[in-house]
Amino acid sequence: SRAVAEAALLERYHEPAISRIVEVLPRFGTWQVTADTEHGVRRFAVRHPDRTVETMSDGRILIRDVLGNRYVIRNPVALDAASLHQLSRLG
Repeated sequence: SRAVAEAALLERYHEPAISRIVEVLPRFGTWQVTADTEHGVRRFAVRHPDRTVETMSDGRILIRDVLGNRYVIRNPVALDAASLHQLSRLG
């Protein structure tokens, strides 16, 4: 049914929303990101941010980590100044 299909898609393509970026640090060829999300603090690695950090047509920012997990910043202009500074480190 449609409900089952939508639930499966949501589970497969769930994108935790980032509300604050605590830290972005270079480490062994990757960028280590620490961020507050709707599910608590998450730490993940990003490689090649020029290809894995995308601004979507609706203004959202989509970040894919080295494991293929996806995170979203739904309203980048609502981030605090420190988060915006950390985000800028990703290019």
